[in-house]
Amino acid sequence: MSYHDRKLAGLCPLNAFEVTRLLTALGAPRYANIYWAGGPPFGGQEELIPLTREFPHLYNKEDIGFPGELEPFGNRASLMPALDYIISESNDVFMPSHGGNMGHAI
Repeated sequence: MSYHDRKLAGLCPLNAFEVTRLLTALGAPRYANIYWAGGPPFGGQEELIPLTREFPHLYNKEDIGFPGELEPFGNRASLMPALDYIISESNDVFMPSHGGNMGHAI
């Protein structure tokens, strides 16, 4: 389902531009640590450019782990969200890449 289709269906995720505007309006500092949990964003990494331009400290678990460090957890679906949860708790801003249990838990 595309971003536009999700909005029309009332599932209304914010895109990177809208998140940037929201964080700016809330007074988030430019160098706030923003942790993005879950899978890849709708539309791919390039969709995050408006956000990373204004808030350069955006990362996910793949960005902060060493190469191969997450491989043992790859086949354990319940452990990846647990890692997201633990890491999200220690950051200034948390944002899920899509709707689901991770966003509700935090």
